Amino acid sequence: MLLVLDPSLISGINQNLNVVDALDLIADARRLGKHMVFGQREVIKFLVNCEQLSMRARSVYRKLYEDLPTTKEYLNRINLSVEIVFEDTLEVLETEKSKVIRASFKYFTDFSILDKTILLAEDHDDILLYHRIVNAYLKWNNWSGVSIKFDARSGGGRNTDKAFNIIQGSKERFCLCLLDSDRETPKSSVGDTAASVLKINDKNQPLCDAIAIGVRAVENLVPTSIYRKVFSHDPNKKTALLFLDTLESSQFLESRIYLDFKKDLKLEKILKEPPNTEFRKYWINFAREFSSGNMQISSTCLEQQVCAQPSSCQCCVTLGLGTRIIKKVESTYSNRDISDMVCDNLKPEWEKIGYLIVSWCCASSQLSTIGASS
Repeated sequence: MLLVLDPSLISGINQNLNVVDALDLIADARRLGKHMVFGQREVIKFLVNCEQLSMRARSVYRKLYEDLPTTKEYLNRINLSVEIVFEDTLEVLETEKSKVIRASFKYFTDFSILDKTILLAEDHDDILLYHRIVNAYLKWNNWSGVSIKFDARSGGGRNTDKAFNIIQGSKERFCLCLLDSDRETPKSSVGDTAASVLKINDKNQPLCDAIAIGVRAVENLVPTSIYRKVFSHDPNKKTALLFLDTLESSQFLESRIYLDFKKDLKLEKILKEPPNTEFRKYWINFAREFSSGNMQISSTCLEQQVCAQPSSCQCCVTLGLGTRIIKKVESTYSNRDISDMVCDNLKPEWEKIGYLIVSWCCASSQLSTIGASS
């Protein structure tokens, strides 16, 4: 997180000794490389010479003073920052281009909030992919000198709302929660898990935020070229991969956003939905119009909109790749850069997620030369 020290802290030092404690802890967090810290030149210069601060803290602020030109560049590139002020407040100032969380120094008198930002997802495997996405974003946008530090947490699927509620309610940690949208069509609402988290996300507690990604699930973010490599030796996945290839060269490419990459979508599931539901209308139209030579859908069932074999339907409208997909991607591409494999249709969502993670989890390198004896 980008922490900005407000000038009001200078006068506050003489009014409340806890300001000194907060500034010492902020310096220590920067020394450990857990966040980025910035302040106007006169603020940092004052802290360098402030005898009330520890020698180690003053050494950190001296390094920050030397690095001000570089840090200011990131201030202009990151639209989210935390402005630490003397005033007793916790509020958000938001414009079209920036979001500033104004927080009292009182929140920073405990080192808990200065620990790494929590990155909360429904499953730990999701975070493996998010880590790749943010690294790709940094590479594409030439963000040198920025580290990404976060405390990875799994919400446990449907229990993610409980995990998020505890973190946000404590007011003791920064937290970004990324959720699968579980949207099955362009007009459908987010799924139950995302909806339950978004419902309890308290905008008056801005140290944490929850956001649903722009695709159905993290599996939808993986390029088909990568899936092709991951499942290259699995003959059972050949038809599913051919389906994806055909889809990506068709006019129905947008439907890839809403696919269930784990499970096949059978015609029977579509037809058992009420006639006027968005899910039924969208996927019936897809089944009628999309043509793949590798899939056989009963024209009779489709025309009559009645499944002839509801207990054993074999009409696959879309094809899935099974479970633990992201773990298999990680196993295949361990320690390998995949940023050049991201296709044009997925890159905008990668950029969006990458920038979001940078904004919440940006940090600087550890200042290893500034130790306890300074």
